[in-house]
Amino acid sequence: MRIMVVGGAGVQGSACSYDLVKSPDVKEVVIVSRSAKKEKLFKKLAASDKVKVMNIDVNNKEELKKAMNGFDCVVNTVGPFYSTGYKVIQTAIDAKVNYVDIADDYDAVELMMDPKLDEAAKAAGITVLYGMGSDPGTANVLAMDACNKMDEVDDVIFYWFLGAYDCKGKAVWEHVLHMNTGMIPQFIDGELTKVPAGSGSEIITFLEPYGDVEVH
Repeated sequence: MRIMVVGGAGVQGSACSYDLVKSPDVKEVVIVSRSAKKEKLFKKLAASDKVKVMNIDVNNKEELKKAMNGFDCVVNTVGPFYSTGYKVIQTAIDAKVNYVDIADDYDAVELMMDPKLDEAAKAAGITVLYGMGSDPGTANVLAMDACNKMDEVDDVIFYWFLGAYDCKGKAVWEHVLHMNTGMIPQFIDGELTKVPAGSGSEIITFLEPYGDVEVH
């Protein structure tokens, strides 16, 4: 397979690209970045013969669409997704290339759930998977796997936290600030509603050395 990783030189994109490089089914990984150079990539990526770099701005739809031709799948890891997600999906649909992303901005996902987008993807004969990062994504898969092994399940609740050290890069900070501003969607008693960001605090006990942490 030939895989294009948009934003593949970033923190998340590099990890994704490296996993793809290790797969025997993947013959080529092309990293799309505005300015990255192969020799400046994560060392094991730079050393791989499978890896190539294209310098393209994702806002240049025509150039990105042209570059997508011939690929089996496009993996979008460039954030913040409220700015980039929908436009890259549209470009992949126009190019008739399968699409996966790690979107985690609530309003970006709302746009991606547009039935017209689903119809366009089906008409193009491609598969579009969004929200396939760690959370949402891997966490949901692990939770469902656990649920399938139980007789009954009352609730599935995700609690997580991170430190400022984990927020590397301008796009990550834009995402964090965006997700913690204004009214945000939340399921309460099975109903989707909107609540003020940062409301509904709880004290949750995590494993040591973290202990009690206030979450929202």
